[in-house]
Order: sequence, then structure tokens, then C-alpha cells
Amino acid sequence: MIDDIINIAKIDAEQLDVNVKTSSANELINSLSEYYKTNEKTDKIKFNVKTMLPRGKDILQTDPDKLKQVMDSLLNNAFKFTEEGKIELGYFINPVDQKLILYVKDTGIGIPDEHKDKIFNRFFQVNLMSEGTGLGLTISNSLVKLLNGKLYFDSRVNEGSTFYVELPFHEV
Repeated sequence: MIDDIINIAKIDAEQLDVNVKTSSANELINSLSEYYKTNEKTDKIKFNVKTMLPRGKDILQTDPDKLKQVMDSLLNNAFKFTEEGKIELGYFINPVDQKLILYVKDTGIGIPDEHKDKIFNRFFQVNLMSEGTGLGLTISNSLVKLLNGKLYFDSRVNEGSTFYVELPFHEV
């Protein structure tokens, strides 16, 4: 919780540095999947990983630490709000708009329509009984904007949610 509040304060003060470097989308996905494959819920949840590009063609110019923080937050939420079913982590390319779109898709509780416009608000929680500060999506949205990207989602109650992180991408 303290880290979240510190991150919000740095975002507000525009004191978060972006350290752009050459990064591999596949390495990011693989690193996160190795960690989440050990989640205690994986006996009830099928965890799938989808990558699209071969090694060397999956190169982004971004801040890999901030991107990993965002994807970790999205995965953490997916596991928090999915009791059984499946979670998928992956990415695809939109070649027309030159975007790489990372996503986390789950079959969890979903987000009611009346809460969709508040989901990125500070301290907002759809489920007040869940753990957390209500800052994860706020921070993630701010970080994605710092990376010149866009964070958005699709969700249906009792069917699940898919969160997308869209970033600039130029094929190598």
C-alpha cells in the first residue's frame, strides 16, 4: 500500500522517470508467466500464454520495468477476481496502427456497467471486500500513458474481463 501511495505521489509530481530501452515482449511474457504459474489458484484456473512474434522480432522501445509493473498489476487482478476458469496473458500486433497490444484476459467476476467509467479512479474498488488499495489500475493507467500507450478493457459481469495495453511498435 505504501508503494502505491508513493507511486501516486510521484505520478502527481511528474517525478517518475521513464527509462526507455530495447525490450523483448516475449521475455516480459515469459518472466510473468513463470511467476504466475506458481499461483496457488492454478489448480482451479488454467493459465495460458500466447506470444505472436519470434525472438528478435518482438522488440519494443519502452521502459521494461514500468511495463512489467503494469502487466503484473493486471495479472494480479485477474487472479484475485477469478475463482476458476482461465486466464490468458499474451500480445498481438496491429500492423496498420503500428501497435503492440499486450492483454490479460480472465473468466472472473467481470465489471458491472455502472462501474466501468470509474475503474481507473483512485481508491475505487468494484468489490469492497477484496484486498488492495484501489490504486492498481490508477497507477497502471498513468504508467501506460507515460509509455505513450493506452490502457483499456472489455468486461461482462460473470463472464470476465480483458485488459489491453497498447504501445507503439515498429517491426524490426
